[in-house]
Amino acid sequence: MAFEETREQQQMYNYFRSCIYIFLIIEIVMNLPVTADNRITQFILDLLGRFKIFNSVSGCKVTELVCICVVCIGTKAKKALKFNVRTMVIYPVLAGLTFVGLCFVFHGMDFGISWMGFPANRILYAVCSVVGTMLVHQGLDGIAKYYNYKVGEDRFNFENES
Repeated sequence: MAFEETREQQQMYNYFRSCIYIFLIIEIVMNLPVTADNRITQFILDLLGRFKIFNSVSGCKVTELVCICVVCIGTKAKKALKFNVRTMVIYPVLAGLTFVGLCFVFHGMDFGISWMGFPANRILYAVCSVVGTMLVHQGLDGIAKYYNYKVGEDRFNFENES
């Protein structure tokens, strides 16, 4: 008898998944030089600024990685005929962690160039942050799918128990 997810479990999984990208958006907004034109926007920025975790890049990245790990634990296994660990897990995770590392480098630099009103280093920071988070999420998701699939391969597990 296979385990079927309820609608509530699927919704909770989707909420956790969206939390990753909500934290990513908040991180970018809080670490780019964003100015508020009206009182509502200024109130929201001040409210987010009260959370100490959003005031540093390292705090935001740790929060995002924890959210990614929580989401990947709940990832449902999908049977893949050709699961290549190198291309589906190792390369995305290493590339993603490299981009996350570049976030710290670009956030601390100053090129003296601006584009569309934002400093070039902060634009590169935002791009590296988004791409790095997506790659780490993809790679860890691949690990979770692989291990969840391997759970059912126990030769003594006749009823496909976890």
